[in-house]
Amino acid sequence: MGKETRKKPTFALRVLVQERLADIIAVDVAGYQSHVEINGSTLSVTIDKLSDTANKWMIPRIGRKAFRAVAFEILYFVGERSLVTRGSDALFDLTPLEFHKLFVPLIASMGDFDAMSNWLEKTEVLAEADLKRDASKYSFLEHSSSWDNGDSDSNSSPNSLRKNKSEEDHFDSRTIT
Repeated sequence: MGKETRKKPTFALRVLVQERLADIIAVDVAGYQSHVEINGSTLSVTIDKLSDTANKWMIPRIGRKAFRAVAFEILYFVGERSLVTRGSDALFDLTPLEFHKLFVPLIASMGDFDAMSNWLEKTEVLAEADLKRDASKYSFLEHSSSWDNGDSDSNSSPNSLRKNKSEEDHFDSRTIT
């Protein structure tokens, strides 16, 4: 039983994934809050579209809880109004440290080099069609060589993100407490 080696994502790849996730949260999450409840010291926010967004953008099942938490923290930290009116530019105006700290849990849950590059490739056409920013700046085809870890098989076909309906996380809980 050989030890499986996982390729660490390059800095450039992590940045591209963060940028796409920032665009997704600004375009498909911000502005869709449906209910806010305050009970003592607990603030509960329900975002009905969060589950659909995670499915639409093929967020890996293991990363959905992190996606939900990061989206909420971004809405709270940056402000939903700023995201709705300015889009992901409201996030890109943060300091690099603030931006990075917001996305750390989600980036960590997105997997290794292959999983991240495959996710970018699988969501490229959707990003070009649905996101307001120029998706070609993080195009898989244009930038894949800059993501390369030096491994010869780094541009292999995407197979690491399985899509299995029976294992799919239904994401029933949309209330963040």
